[in-house]
Amino acid sequence: MKKYAGLVWGVCLALVCTACGAQKPAPPSSHFVAWSQQDPNPKRVCVLPFSNRTGRPAVVTQVRRSFAGHLSTKRFVDVELHEIDARLPPDWRGLSARALGETLGCQALVYGIVTQARRLYLGLYADIVLDAGIRLIDTQSGRSIDPTEMVKGSRFCNTRGGRK
Repeated sequence: MKKYAGLVWGVCLALVCTACGAQKPAPPSSHFVAWSQQDPNPKRVCVLPFSNRTGRPAVVTQVRRSFAGHLSTKRFVDVELHEIDARLPPDWRGLSARALGETLGCQALVYGIVTQARRLYLGLYADIVLDAGIRLIDTQSGRSIDPTEMVKGSRFCNTRGGRK
């Protein structure tokens, strides 16, 4: 039994290292680059509340915050989530992109949906897998800015045993 213990630990270590390997994001489309550089001033982007099909309200809030945090490091003016939430009318889902853009003062809206969220904890290994969709909409035209907008099976790993 002892001679297989090293093999088992080696396989576990290999799984942890490969499962959490860095995933290189896809480069932005030429349409997105052209849209983002139309104006010398940075565009204002609003991340709207995400739709939830997971049955876990906290997951959708965490994904929205994380997405907004990643967006804030890009060449955009991000509007704080609490400002967006305070200015959104109760029937905002029925409004056009142009009307929402005027209400929120944004040139682009981010719509999101989280359809599945799974967590796996194995000792010091933690893994979160999300199935989600993201759409970036131009408020002037009402059209999608990037046709490669769907995100499926994103994986977030944490091998320190804590929650991420």
